[in-house]
Amino acid sequence: MLESLMKGAEFWTLNTDVQAMKVSSVFPENCVQIGQQLTRGLGAGGNPVVGMNAANQSKAAIEEAVHGTDMVFVAKMQSIVVTSGYIST
Repeated sequence: MLESLMKGAEFWTLNTDVQAMKVSSVFPENCVQIGQQLTRGLGAGGNPVVGMNAANQSKAAIEEAVHGTDMVFVAKMQSIVVTSGYIST
């Protein structure tokens, strides 16, 4: 698991694509599906607007995932083209 590589760090997966989360090396309890109503479990199709809307739709779940953290790094860890959304408060 990724957690063994960095002591004290937590790793999370946030994705619109349910299939991609099933193969994630992150603990299942640290996986958050975003944009459920928008994408119905499918990917964003490479469309950054869909990714942004999915993140906005799931703002509460994202805030819950990062609540109480000291620092958050946002990175894509895949070799395929992905879209990403960022919510600033």
